[in-house]
Amino acid sequence: MSSTTSWILLGACTVLLLTPSLAMMAGWIPGMIRHRPGPVRLLGAAGIALYGAALCEFVPRLADADEDMITAGEYGAVAMCAMTAVMGAAYDMLLGPSSPLERGQAVRRAAPGKPAEGTN
Repeated sequence: MSSTTSWILLGACTVLLLTPSLAMMAGWIPGMIRHRPGPVRLLGAAGIALYGAALCEFVPRLADADEDMITAGEYGAVAMCAMTAVMGAAYDMLLGPSSPLERGQAVRRAAPGKPAEGTN
């Protein structure tokens, strides 16, 4: 991979991963999960771990390090991706089920003009 491509990908990761992740760590809740907020800081930490994986992958290549350092960076990137997956799973477990079917409740359709059962 050329150094120009590495710089472009690192810049894209900085804009698309680091910026929203830092905002979530500061308490910002993205619009797409605002209806069901959970431990948003955990998602921010997962995004920062994913950005760390990008750094582990690209920085040794940009520094023209030897093959051993590049391999160590790749192993570090895999470890950071695994941490991201664990944090994403923890977020999902802490959040709990979102739909009535996941909670074990049946969804009943109401007749026109009548409220559905189980609604307030």
